[in-house]
Amino acid sequence: MPLPFDLEEVIVHLQNLVQ
Repeated sequence: MPLPFDLEEVIVHLQNLVQ
């Protein structure tokens, strides 16, 4: 079941937003 987005990429974006 492939997700429509890359979880790793989403995590990186979220971390960048938090910083």
